[in-house]
Amino acid sequence: MSAPPFWTRLSRVVILRAALALLFGYQVLRAAPQVDVATRFHIPVLPEALVATPPIAVALLVLRGLLAVAMFSGVRAVETTALSSFFLLHQLLSDRLDYHNNRYALALYGIAALPALWVHSTSTRQETAGPQRQDPTEVLLPVRLQCALIYLASGGSKLVDGDWRGGLVLAQRIGTFGGEAVRRGVPRGLIAFLGEPSVASLLAKGAIGIELSLALLVFVPFDGKQLWRRVRTSALLVGVLFHLTIEATAKVEGFSLLTLAAYLAFLPAHRDTSQQKSP
Repeated sequence: MSAPPFWTRLSRVVILRAALALLFGYQVLRAAPQVDVATRFHIPVLPEALVATPPIAVALLVLRGLLAVAMFSGVRAVETTALSSFFLLHQLLSDRLDYHNNRYALALYGIAALPALWVHSTSTRQETAGPQRQDPTEVLLPVRLQCALIYLASGGSKLVDGDWRGGLVLAQRIGTFGGEAVRRGVPRGLIAFLGEPSVASLLAKGAIGIELSLALLVFVPFDGKQLWRRVRTSALLVGVLFHLTIEATAKVEGFSLLTLAAYLAFLPAHRDTSQQKSP
């Protein structure tokens, strides 16, 4: 009786939790240098009484850093993830100037992962011997739904925006972040080619199509015909290439890592056949 390979035994929830923890920690490091200015000059959504003063804001950042470390280590994963998401939402609601879709998505993914984290932590405590059970696919449904909603909102908003649909916005972004992409090793000639109006228009339509198609991935069944497995695998590979391209040519603040980690929720759990009797 042989155990399945290590990567198939590694919990999807553990990897997702680690990625979330790294991104929550990154948000703490990003906010730390400007915490004093941000708390003194801000446009809050919350009532001013609920906005942290500079000393409290510093203390909250320290607490959030400790929560990220504990979350990465698996200490009280449910509680640390919930608090990290809550404090990030509080930061965004305390200053509209600091709002970013990627930061908001991180908080939502943290909340969506809570059922899976709870089931995983519960099953880990209950098991005292033998290999760890794989994460039930059903508890990762909120993560899949969150991913689909983000793709639907992103692709849908681009579709109804004539400038985005026509490639104007994408060409401007390539022009803005082209220098950063070149510094990362992307050929300058390729950046210039992608910034051409006709090419940018084609890329914009392709990006819209990819995002709206990936939003439908949540409806692809896990069981059944082999066709569904091929559709799922092909869609995820397209998504990986899509986000790696974005990461190489634009500044997306860790959103690619966040989305690729969420892709784990679209993979079926490994089925251990080692206990099946040999004929």
